[in-house]
Amino acid sequence: SLYKQCIAPTICQKEKNELLSYLNFKLAMPLTPILIVIAIFPFLIAFSKNISIFFISAFAIFGFVIFHTFMESALILAENSAISPYIIMWLPVLLIFSIFGRKYLRI
Repeated sequence: SLYKQCIAPTICQKEKNELLSYLNFKLAMPLTPILIVIAIFPFLIAFSKNISIFFISAFAIFGFVIFHTFMESALILAENSAISPYIIMWLPVLLIFSIFGRKYLRI
């Protein structure tokens, strides 16, 4: 529905940016559980008694809250046409993948 509204020829540029930002938001947010698993999994398989499961769970929850806050602020920036909706909505996702995905390059 959002995509069909975005390609309508009678839509103005401001509404198109708003629709594109919501479309990209709805496409990027289902990747949140995958991002959490990618970020937390290396710490779960580390054989160490120094890291408590409580801290891993707390970091996962707070990481989810922080990521969700970043995505909401990116949505506001994209709605107001500060930056292109494609760039601002996918930048946090790609940044998280690049930071925490380095440990998976050896696999």
